[in-house]
Amino acid sequence: MTGQVSAVTRLPAGLGLLLLLCWAAQVEFPLKTAAQDPERPASPSVAGLSARTRAWRLVEEAARDRDREKRAKVLRALGLLGTEPRAVELAEAGLNDKEPEVRAAAARVLGEMGSLKSVPKLVAASADKKISVAVAAAHSLLVLKSNLGYETYYEIMTGERKSGGMIEQQWDELKDPKKATEFAFEQGIGFIPYAGAAFEAIQMLTKKDPSPIRASAAAALANDPDPRSGVALVRAVNDKNWIVRVAVLRALAMRGDRESWSAIEAATHDGKDEVRFAAAVAILKLTTDVKIANLAAEPLQARTTLQISTGSRGQERSAR
Repeated sequence: MTGQVSAVTRLPAGLGLLLLLCWAAQVEFPLKTAAQDPERPASPSVAGLSARTRAWRLVEEAARDRDREKRAKVLRALGLLGTEPRAVELAEAGLNDKEPEVRAAAARVLGEMGSLKSVPKLVAASADKKISVAVAAAHSLLVLKSNLGYETYYEIMTGERKSGGMIEQQWDELKDPKKATEFAFEQGIGFIPYAGAAFEAIQMLTKKDPSPIRASAAAALANDPDPRSGVALVRAVNDKNWIVRVAVLRALAMRGDRESWSAIEAATHDGKDEVRFAAAVAILKLTTDVKIANLAAEPLQARTTLQISTGSRGQERSAR
């Protein structure tokens, strides 16, 4: 240390004093920590805590915003958080919002979050008179493995409850083309069997024609174990709307009900190409099942020849 001081004293007076002071400052005073120096970035743990607080504030304020679109948007974003209690609480609160757009967003995201504790509240939401809310809640119930969601889809497709009586749904919220499009796209509803049918389906919704939504309900009933849904689907093979008929045929093929065979075969004579093709593919799907393939040997009322493939064999049926 004496040598270092001597070296400094041999420098010009002003410069030597300056260097000596700098050297003393480094020895006596350690460098400031990040917490002491506001110009330096905080440690990850401190920065993360602060950012998390700000993020929750942003989310919660948006959930209370006067703008209904903002409330709906922030609820849709919560799905990434899973069953985080604070997020689930926000989503469940959204089920009671005065705007159907927000209630639908809340119902949808609770399924995405996997919130099993929210099932009773989703069941209540599935009875909402606004169709977007009812279908979003039903969808989430099925995502959460609750068969109660099928009840809503049955009611939407048939217009009646399984227990009897008619239902009353309000379709007025879909008269705006923008809302109808958002409804079909964001909620994942509206059965669009082919890309070319998308515009037609949106037009139906804006005219308060629930056919695309009824078709979506029919598609959902493909996995409903209740035999009453199978009976309702068979009746709907003759629905006046072709989009519904296509969805019904696909659902019946997925269910594999023996009782649906005649109705599906009859649909191969439908006046709409999409329906005929869906019926033919449904028959091919059904005949891949060995048990149902035996039906190919039974007499069927048909006006044309139909080639039925059963694995490696084909059987040709001619009308009488």
